[in-house]
Amino acid sequence: MENNPQNEPAKQNDRPFKKLANILGDGKMTTQQKEGFLEEMSDKIFVNYDFVSAKTYEAIFKRLVVQEGNIALVGAGYPFDAGGYSNVTKALEKIETPTHVIPVDILQKRAESWLLLDKNPKDGQKETSIISPIVADATMLPFVNNSISGYISANLINEPRKEEKEITFVKKMIGEAYRTLMPGGFIILSSFGYFKYTKQGGAVTYNDYIEQENMILPEEVQAIMKEAGFNKVEELPLDHELILEAVKKKKLQLALQKREPEDIIVAVNLVDPCAYLAIK
Repeated sequence: MENNPQNEPAKQNDRPFKKLANILGDGKMTTQQKEGFLEEMSDKIFVNYDFVSAKTYEAIFKRLVVQEGNIALVGAGYPFDAGGYSNVTKALEKIETPTHVIPVDILQKRAESWLLLDKNPKDGQKETSIISPIVADATMLPFVNNSISGYISANLINEPRKEEKEITFVKKMIGEAYRTLMPGGFIILSSFGYFKYTKQGGAVTYNDYIEQENMILPEEVQAIMKEAGFNKVEELPLDHELILEAVKKKKLQLALQKREPEDIIVAVNLVDPCAYLAIK
């Protein structure tokens, strides 16, 4: 793997993403290179806050994925865990029905990062078929009506939106999911909720300073799904070990970013995580 050019100005936190973009632009990467990249960069780019476990996804897929179809991962982000996979792709490897994954993200480098998934599965594993990643906003998906069999999104519903209220965005997003899903298609919608930061001076902030009145509550998400037309909305279990791991990691990252004494983060908690499965 080539490193960034030495004369390229870059902040320390940007370098893993620039290297990722270089690798993706090359388009040729051996399994050994992938493993080396993931081992080197996983602590810097791994922010896999998908708290629906691979076991839960597998149970859902075995029940609902009965014929070949396309599953859109909306707000796909980066797929990496220590082995270069997400909980979704780990689960898809274990079902017999052929499935195709369409990563959708508003940023091209995040959507295309799914092309780094290993194309040389080990014995007993099924290769996950990644269709060309798509750059698109979740409120304006480039799919025709009734065209995809599954829709999965983790943590997009709690992203701070500067241009509109959170609840407006969530309604549009879920409406688009309903429009593009086939009758009988499923949606898996989850969220870690919000990171609550308590500072040494007593101040409390959430995520990127999102206003508390704009935060989406789990019961609101469930109500919006029903209003959009989804039926059989059921709550899914969350992987609490992963939640604790993410909180600890976030607290460590914030500890390294402290500036003024009153800005030192003394506690990080998760507020209102949720996960739902529904059928169109």
